[in-house]
Amino acid sequence: MNSELKILLLEDNVDVADQIQLLLKRSGMKFTSTIADDEQEFLNAIETNSFDVVLVDNALPQFNAKEALKTIREKYPETAFILVTGTVSEEFAVDFMRHGADDYILKDKLITLPAAIEFAVKQKRAVKERQEAQEKLRQSELRYRTMIERNLVGIYRTTVTGEILGCNDAFCRMLGYRSHKELLGKNPAMFYFSNTAERAVFISRLQHTRELNNNEVILKHKNGNQVHLIENCSLFSDPVSGEEIIEGILIDITEQKKAEEHIKQMTIQLETSFNTLDGSLWGIDITNHKMLYLSPANQRIYGYPDEMFLSNPDFGFEVIIPEDRSKFEPVYLAIKTGKSASLEYRIRHSDSSIRWLDVRIRPTMDND
Repeated sequence: MNSELKILLLEDNVDVADQIQLLLKRSGMKFTSTIADDEQEFLNAIETNSFDVVLVDNALPQFNAKEALKTIREKYPETAFILVTGTVSEEFAVDFMRHGADDYILKDKLITLPAAIEFAVKQKRAVKERQEAQEKLRQSELRYRTMIERNLVGIYRTTVTGEILGCNDAFCRMLGYRSHKELLGKNPAMFYFSNTAERAVFISRLQHTRELNNNEVILKHKNGNQVHLIENCSLFSDPVSGEEIIEGILIDITEQKKAEEHIKQMTIQLETSFNTLDGSLWGIDITNHKMLYLSPANQRIYGYPDEMFLSNPDFGFEVIIPEDRSKFEPVYLAIKTGKSASLEYRIRHSDSSIRWLDVRIRPTMDND
């Protein structure tokens, strides 16, 4: 076992505790240990820590192994529990194991303790992993049932040759139909804008791969509108008839596509506004002293090529008339506190003329 184990040893005999730890070290086991010699120390230990395995002496006064086992099983059911005792009857051992102990070791056979610990810990971890896997499966099945029961996804079953064998209500709603009765026996090609051509391409791909996942498809709503869908489907042979059957699920992403198209159009509008802006728009990274962008109007206003500003972030300050440069001192202080600022100042144009600029500055935080 490669990982370091955390061991809690409930033992009031110091010599026995030392003997157990020495034995485990000589076996090559990697571990850290906590020693408790009474009930209170035991309870304190499990209150502040979790352990891979608990080793318990049955002969402690006023606190026996069964009480310790009950406490551990209630608080840490995944922790391995091994009784280490001097003598014990077979009846007692069987009863102890029945109450949840993983093993018991007699003190005159401590040589078997390392193997017992390793086996018990592995068993506990295997049980935990299996329970976690079962829980994940249960949650997955629950989500699937919820989707089916709440009709969050469209489900269909068709033949390759072109007949709808079955579908749920969500499938009908996605495509504008009131119930599956309207669709049973119909040809799925009716949902494609180019009818048989698109359906033929879909069938060809599916026959080649036997399944399609996250396949984006555009189908035709009953009213003629486009419906954007994500499709997962598989192809199999009916065990009775041998006919090839397609089963699939559909998720409607039409609203998402509309949102994406809206963002795209807004981006185009923003870029158009940026490129046709009468005023000059700058973006400056103050922290890294870097010019990020300039709008096309900048060259017309200043008369200098953009490269002079981009290669030298101070160039915009250098063309300011010297007498006006002091106006920027309160502006810098405002920006540092996250406040917007505005000011008027003069610049020297590339044609040597002096021009007045009205400037508005607004600091923003980069989310990255």
